[in-house]
Amino acid sequence: METEVTTEHLDSGAVFGVKPSLMVEYLDRPADGERASRFGVTGPYREARYDFVLGRS
Repeated sequence: METEVTTEHLDSGAVFGVKPSLMVEYLDRPADGERASRFGVTGPYREARYDFVLGRS
């Protein structure tokens, strides 16, 4: 799925710290999934995943 994101704020990274490498796609999830029931979500929702990796200095 390819989605074009257009918003005035994405172009002002100095203010919001937005970088293309930090942007992730939101995935549509159904209300009947395991996560939905674990967190009490009763309707469809969107999920974003991002892996943070810590490096040694």
